[in-house]
Amino acid sequence: MAWVDGLKQTPCPLCSSPSSRGFGSCFFCGVEGEGYKCINGHFTCLTCLETKSPEEALIRICMLKPSRDLVELADRCMLHPSIPMHGPEHHYLTSCVVLGWLKALGLRVTEGMMRAAVKRSIVVPGGSCGSMGLCGAPVGVGAALAVILKSTPLKPKERTTCINAVRMGLELVEEIDGVRCCKASTYSALMVASKVVKQVLGVGEVLSSVRCSFSNKNPDCLGSKCPFHPKQ
Repeated sequence: MAWVDGLKQTPCPLCSSPSSRGFGSCFFCGVEGEGYKCINGHFTCLTCLETKSPEEALIRICMLKPSRDLVELADRCMLHPSIPMHGPEHHYLTSCVVLGWLKALGLRVTEGMMRAAVKRSIVVPGGSCGSMGLCGAPVGVGAALAVILKSTPLKPKERTTCINAVRMGLELVEEIDGVRCCKASTYSALMVASKVVKQVLGVGEVLSSVRCSFSNKNPDCLGSKCPFHPKQ
C-alpha cells in the first residue's frame, strides 16, 4: 500500500488502478461494508482483499455470492488475487464453482458440503496433468457431484455419474493438445459439469461455448488453437 494525497491506497485486484478506502458491495462476495474502491469503480471488501488462502476465498465467494451463470462465477473466482494464472488451486476451484452454481439454482448446498468437496479435490497435486496424466479440474467437478449426489463406492448409479463426468472432462482437456492451461482445463471441466447436471438433475443451462477472459495474461496461450480463445 502507499499513501497518496493523505489517503492510504492499494492497487485494485481487478485492474491494478489506485484504490482508496470506502464503503460498497464487494465484487467478489457481494457483502456490503468497508473496503477499497478503485478509480474505475471496482469495490473489494476488506475480507476478500486480505484473504490469502485460496480455498477460503473460493468458499466465501461461492457461498455468499453464488451465480446462475456458471462462467461468470468461475471468472470471478479466478480473478481473486489468491488464484494464480496456473496452479493446483484450480483443482478445487471447480468444486466450489459447481456447488455455488447449484446453490444459485436452488439446490441445498451448505458450507460443510463445499468444504467436503474441497477436501477431496485439494489432494490432487500441482502438475498432475503432466506427471500423472490426471488434470485436477475435472476431478474437482467429480468431487462436487459426489457431494451433491451423496455418491459412495457402493452406489453404482451415482458413482458412474461422477466417473463419467471426470472422464469426459479429461477428454476435453486432452483434445486441446497443448501445454498446460489451467483456465482452459477449468472451462473444459465446467462445460462437462453443465451437461451432466442438466442430464442428471434437470437444472441449469448446458454450456455450448465459453470465451476465455484470461488469454492476454497467459504467456503460453495457444491463441486461435484453443477452443476458448476470444478470437475463435
